[in-house]
Amino acid sequence: MFLGEAGPGEVFGEIGFLRDTPRSATVIALERTRGLLLSQKEFLQILSSSPALCIALLRVLASRLANADWQLARYAPDALTSLPRRRALHDLYHRLVPGAQRRKSSVLLLLFDVENLRAINDEFGYGAGDDVLRAMSEALLESSPAIDLIARYSGDEFVVLLLDATAEEGTQIGTHVSERLAKLVSTQALPVGVRYDIGMAVSDDVPENIDTLLRAADDDIQKKRASRQDASPASPTPTPWRS
Repeated sequence: MFLGEAGPGEVFGEIGFLRDTPRSATVIALERTRGLLLSQKEFLQILSSSPALCIALLRVLASRLANADWQLARYAPDALTSLPRRRALHDLYHRLVPGAQRRKSSVLLLLFDVENLRAINDEFGYGAGDDVLRAMSEALLESSPAIDLIARYSGDEFVVLLLDATAEEGTQIGTHVSERLAKLVSTQALPVGVRYDIGMAVSDDVPENIDTLLRAADDDIQKKRASRQDASPASPTPTPWRS
């Protein structure tokens, strides 16, 4: 998750120096950047020679910790799947937009809608429904190393976002998710299978608001469902989630 953004004159990596431990976070430059690189020895020597600089650094650390606490509380991951939730998805998307627009990136959004979750909960219990959702999140996390963001958008919906990706890559991810889910259902002995619909939205320009992509992906799901209903026979079919 994003804990903050660094601007001109700001520092990072000092906590690792002070604790004599490896860094605990990664900083990514979103534009051409110039910086001053100090070794741990040089950094500690500078602090030892300047009480004013020590006080300034304490203020920076206090502010950064307070901001991190606020963000962790605001963006606490979903308790069931450990994925970011709806609010975090929107805010993290806004953080990705400026850099993606400068690079003239394309964007691919996949919306996964798990089918019949309420019926699964009613027939097999909420534990089975939770197992289905956990299996879904695990399959998504393992489906592609190129994924930029995965979130649990609602009770039965998951969102996958990739930059500089094509519709063909989205189809490949869908295939990988299906294969991984089949293995998870078997190895974890789930009492039900996992069925879902996928909606896809692709744009050559990253829109300012993720809602544009979400609406397009949801429209894609509705069109696919309508097409299946038109092609389905009139006779009833077996309950699809029974193992």
